[in-house]
Amino acid sequence: MHGIDLYAVYRLDRSQPPEALAAQLTTQLNRTDPRDTLTRSRIDTARAILGDPQRRAAYDRQLGDPSAPVTEEVLARIAGRPMPTAPRLSLREQFASTQVKIVGAVTAALAIVLVVAITAVACSGGGDDASTATSGDASTANGGSRSSSASSLPSYCNTANIENSDVEDAKWDDGSPIRSIVLDKAFDLPAEFDGLSTYTDAVAGGGLTQYQDHSIGVRYDTKARGFGYMTPTDSVEYAAVVSPDGRVISVQRKSADDNTPLNLPPKSDLRNDPVYGYFSVAAADGSGITVPAAAAGNKPRMNYVLTALADAYDENAVWVLLRGSPDLYKAHVAITQCLR
Repeated sequence: MHGIDLYAVYRLDRSQPPEALAAQLTTQLNRTDPRDTLTRSRIDTARAILGDPQRRAAYDRQLGDPSAPVTEEVLARIAGRPMPTAPRLSLREQFASTQVKIVGAVTAALAIVLVVAITAVACSGGGDDASTATSGDASTANGGSRSSSASSLPSYCNTANIENSDVEDAKWDDGSPIRSIVLDKAFDLPAEFDGLSTYTDAVAGGGLTQYQDHSIGVRYDTKARGFGYMTPTDSVEYAAVVSPDGRVISVQRKSADDNTPLNLPPKSDLRNDPVYGYFSVAAADGSGITVPAAAAGNKPRMNYVLTALADAYDENAVWVLLRGSPDLYKAHVAITQCLR
């Protein structure tokens, strides 16, 4: 896909006919604040394209053309509509904006004077300060590079908020997923759970669940072999209860031949079903997380998830166990096109 993917932006099924897509976009339009004219105009443009068979066909062809990425200008041309723009300011807003610009200009002028003064002092201070200034310039250059990279992403990436109910869209099935699981934090589990890193199949019994107090349950059988296999009688089950902020609250142990139930919190009535398999998975920028090599598939970002559980009480959170790792990850779902 090249450029703005309307199916991904508005969470639409590509297999649906134009009339179904138009109806879904109308629903989204009706839910959008009437004051947000820019967003409403963009939804209208998408509806004009995807709701019309000829325009949709033209858009799909353009989306698959790497030599001509889809931009908002291209969308406007296909839809036969003016390109969406931010609303014009009222006279009162323009006056307020002018005041802000004047204050900003004065502040900038004062800042320049201050920088000149500091530079003069630094230059008189010797070589060490000059070295520091050079280092700072390099840092600024690097920051500028990062900013340039971010600005090259589609504009909707700055406002997209994808709920965790879309985690299934991150799974590798017939084609490249339109969503990705992005790992934000890695939490250490107790040493008893180190054996999780040796699992190669989905964790038997689900591996993750959620309790009524919003905490997360992590289950590990020392000799479980995945779904469809009998657990050996000498296996030991460990169950950890983890708070929403990643703190281990308790750990319990039970032998396979022990019929005494574990003393765990009641399961949440709202808990989601865990999912597993190959998903598009990436580590968040600055998280310090490295996706384990043992999880890697045969495509970029294709990694094996032992268990992923959408949090029932935090619509943006997904809890994850990865092949090759003993850690519990907290993640969110993102539009794949918005990842660098």
